[in-house]
Parts: sequence; C-alpha cells; structure tokens
Amino acid sequence: MSRQPNVLRGPVLGRSTVSPAILAIALIVVGIFVLADAAMVARFSAALVGGAAIIVGGFELLHGISQRPWTRAAPRCVLGVIYLAFGLGLLRHEEVRTLVLTDALGLLLIVSGGIRVALGAGRAPGARWLLPSGLVGLAAGLSILFAWPGSGARWISLALGADLLVHGLAWAMVALARQNRGAG
Repeated sequence: MSRQPNVLRGPVLGRSTVSPAILAIALIVVGIFVLADAAMVARFSAALVGGAAIIVGGFELLHGISQRPWTRAAPRCVLGVIYLAFGLGLLRHEEVRTLVLTDALGLLLIVSGGIRVALGAGRAPGARWLLPSGLVGLAAGLSILFAWPGSGARWISLALGADLLVHGLAWAMVALARQNRGAG
C-alpha cells in the first residue's frame, strides 16, 4: 500500500476547502451589497463601508487563524486586522470619516491587492485565481487614491464593490480547485 502525498496542502493557502468557501460567500455577499448601494444612491455611505469592512475583516481574520503553521496565517491575519481597524475607525470617528475615508480605502485596497498578488504567485491548488483578484484590488485602490476617473461617491462604491466581488469569486475558485484536487 503506497502512501500518497497530501496534494491539498499548499505552501501559503493551507488545505481546507470549507474556509475559503465561507470567505468567498462572505466577500461575494458584501460585494453585491456594496454594488447595490452604489446603484441606488449617489452618495457614499461611510457606515455601509465601515460595516462591510468589519464583516470582511472578521472573515479574513478567522480564515487566517485557521491556517497552519502560523507563517501561512500571517498575511491573512494582517489583512483581517487592517479591514477591521478601517471599519471600526469609520464607524467610531464620524468627524474624520470624510477626511480620511477615500485615502484610507485606497490604501487598504492597494495593500489587500498586493497580498492577494503575493498569494496568487503560490503553487497551492487554486492560488492562481488570487492573482487577477489582487490586480483588481490594486487597480481599484490606485484609482481611488489618485481620483481617477473621479473621486465621487458612486465611483468609490463601485470600485470597492467590484473588488469585493472579484475577491470572493477568487476564493470560490480556490475552494473548487481544492475540492477537485481532493476528488481526483
């Protein structure tokens, strides 16, 4: 009886199929919610974005904590803490919301996109799907930070919603790749 290697274990992403699937669902739902807000109102809702960032940060942190060893968990945990801090800051400090919201969101998306690009360079099952997701995050963050094509509320909501949706779809593909690897 030959012992087969565990092909589900990746260098950065771990081996669970459930964890990325839950993260994917959370990101997709929040992304759709943010996109719907952008379509319904012309103004940018700091409370909505703060709440969305807290939800996404919580899921990112839980996903990171589920990774073993801790060297695999660090990028996910850092990203989760950044999202949580951003969301809590938006909800807690009303007087600075409009002053820092745009730049902070742009920087958050750039960092998040960079982490996803790094994870996408890995060889774990499905990791390649995080690379285009990271590029979308980088593009969204840069466009918000440099106000191109504009810094209006609708554009910011669209950029954030698109990033969350693509990020969620990437994690869904990671989960499917892991499931297919395990079945094969």
